[in-house]
Amino acid sequence: MKKTRTVRTSSFLFFIMIGEILPQIALLLVVLANNNFVNILWYLISIAFCVYSFQFGISRKIISLSSADLLIGILLGLFLLGIEWLLSSHLPGSNVATGPRLKLSLFSICVSGPLWEEFIFRYYLNLKTFKGSFSGMIISSLIFSVIHGYVGLLLLALFFLFGIIFSVVDFYRKNVFVSSIAHIVLNTIILLLNFSG
Repeated sequence: MKKTRTVRTSSFLFFIMIGEILPQIALLLVVLANNNFVNILWYLISIAFCVYSFQFGISRKIISLSSADLLIGILLGLFLLGIEWLLSSHLPGSNVATGPRLKLSLFSICVSGPLWEEFIFRYYLNLKTFKGSFSGMIISSLIFSVIHGYVGLLLLALFFLFGIIFSVVDFYRKNVFVSSIAHIVLNTIILLLNFSG
């Protein structure tokens, strides 16, 4: 029993370090270096990291690929985008990075960030640690919203709602592929809208 708990804790810490903390440190170093070679290296590492993430997720049954789940994920992402659009007049201004940091963080914002956040919040916190229970959905969604909703109370509530929706979908689909796709679609479209507007 003790060995299983150690493996679970170390896996969770691995996800937090690799998925959330190290990319931020690396991004800061890349911005400070302000060098094209380092920028290209950052993107190559990010892409390799994302490929590894998908393989890791598939091998551990965190992600189960299917065309139905892909379609559900895309539609869910568009639905959540609609909710955000309806509330947009009440939301504070965008906190999307600008300048060199934006160019460097595109892949992270659109693909690898959402993927690892779903691994951490929906899989490890909700499905694995709390077995998909109601309290697990609340706790994982609350932490997810606090991390994202630092701009205002309405955003905190919005991201909490998104976290609950992702958690419910993942509970019924038994993997995080749908929420990962929805999260990727949502972030990508919001970023494109920020570019155009």
